[in-house]
Amino acid sequence: MKVLDQYVIPLNGVREGESEYIFTVNNKFFEQFKNSEISIANIVVKCIVYKTGSLMDMTIHLMGEVEVVCDRCLDLFMYAVNNTYKLYIKTSPDKKEEEAEIIYITGFEQQLNVAQYIYEYINFSIPLKKTHPEWDAEKLKQEVARRLSHGAV
Repeated sequence: MKVLDQYVIPLNGVREGESEYIFTVNNKFFEQFKNSEISIANIVVKCIVYKTGSLMDMTIHLMGEVEVVCDRCLDLFMYAVNNTYKLYIKTSPDKKEEEAEIIYITGFEQQLNVAQYIYEYINFSIPLKKTHPEWDAEKLKQEVARRLSHGAV
């Protein structure tokens, strides 16, 4: 079984009302994506699907941590991820191109693999500027002074 095959929601099994799916994202998940900047992670993904007629409202909640490089000191540290995203799944007689938060499916599709969406949402959860959460202005000044005194910048 391929690693990403476990991130599937069976569309024909979703009943009216609310259904919940729990996935675990770890290092093997990110190995499946070429050029991924993330290699170490431990994230629990909770997908809550609310179905009414031909529309499904999916809430994807990410909670865990990923290893990133600090932009100030270049050390690795674990960055906490705790975000929620929304996706809407609409049934359409014709296959339409996806929109920002809307996925169109035909009535013949049996399942939806959410791995790509999870990957993108985890990456969206990481800020462009990544710094240790414990860094403050005073600690930064001390670290810069220490490195300058040792000739390392």
